[in-house]
Amino acid sequence: MENIPAEVVALILEIVPDIRSLWALVRASPHVHRIFRDEYREHILHIIIAREIGPILMGEALAALRSSRFTSTQKVNGEDVEVPIRGLPKTEALEWTESYQDVINVANVSPPPEDMLLLWELHKDVKVMADLFVQETLPIFLQMMKGIGEPETELAICTLEDYSTIEKQRLFRAIYRFVIFGNLFAPSSTDVCDDEDLCEYFLCRFTIWQVEEISCINDFIRNKILLKWQEMEDNEFKRLAADPELWAADPRPNPPTSRWRADFFSKESKSRHFKDMQANFATLSIKDLVAVFEAKDVLLEELVKTRTSAYQGARSPFLDAALDVDPGAIPIVIGGVEYEFRGEVECPVEDMLAFEGDDLASANRSWFWANKSSLGDMYVSPSSPKWESDRAFEGFRRFGYVFLDYSRVENWRRGE
Repeated sequence: MENIPAEVVALILEIVPDIRSLWALVRASPHVHRIFRDEYREHILHIIIAREIGPILMGEALAALRSSRFTSTQKVNGEDVEVPIRGLPKTEALEWTESYQDVINVANVSPPPEDMLLLWELHKDVKVMADLFVQETLPIFLQMMKGIGEPETELAICTLEDYSTIEKQRLFRAIYRFVIFGNLFAPSSTDVCDDEDLCEYFLCRFTIWQVEEISCINDFIRNKILLKWQEMEDNEFKRLAADPELWAADPRPNPPTSRWRADFFSKESKSRHFKDMQANFATLSIKDLVAVFEAKDVLLEELVKTRTSAYQGARSPFLDAALDVDPGAIPIVIGGVEYEFRGEVECPVEDMLAFEGDDLASANRSWFWANKSSLGDMYVSPSSPKWESDRAFEGFRRFGYVFLDYSRVENWRRGE
């Protein structure tokens, strides 16, 4: 390697598949490291990070990064200081979504060089969340493919690498949009958007199958929060079982700050506050969500304790309610005609749209197959009264159907 010309080294570095491989190659040789550091660092990083994120998603990733940089001018020791915030006042949030519109589903957006490593740091968190999603959802799908009546076995162990490139891109897209939504609308001021605003100014910028992608991620994150709380409660029961003397301890100890565990798992807390606290947790930044989802034991308890201590009992505007809103406009063009109101679209989806292959610009085959009713129905949450007699979509979301390739679902479809 030490005698290879710099131009050839650069060409080799340009074709490595991902950042991990790039770092391994750069660290393997002082000669390669020197060439990379001194001559080609920005050029190579842009190519590899763009390859990892995907050319169509680069604009989404950059929008997610920029939405994490909101600040507010506040007085600190008598001086005006720019303080980082999450969640913009309503007017500013809606103005920001107008500029965001310019990068939705647009390929080859070029970020400034100074943002490339920051984009990679963000994408690492997105990949962790995506990996957690695949770990929980793909085994459910694989179990279902075995057919009704066959004996159940242990769920397979899956990772993000079991997804195809297109499946990963669909999943990354949904997570980036979840991140942007949280950065824009996390409750930080009294001037917040209502559910109709959230739907009209954010969700209605996407085609309805892409809204369903966001719904799947929202369901997963909300459920994962409850699972982590259940994990904490299980740990508490194990602690009590291991030391019977703890059962005699005062359930309302002093000082008040030490009561949070008993309060958190109380029947009253679960019945009155868990739903709102769950929504509040879902407004965490992706980095904080990943930290909570990966934490165990004492660290998990400390992270949850910190967040619940900051919870003020206020309602958090978030995706669940916005997804249940009947949107005034559907951003979809059929046969060259733009339909603005759901009432205009009444015929079945498959009479208007046709599956032509797996790509990011169109719905996947399982979305067509699952969506047997009108276009707008995919906006409706399974928890809505409409679905009391048919909760099928809830099951579909459990295995991430809207992300899956045609080749993965075709065998299952043939066996229905």
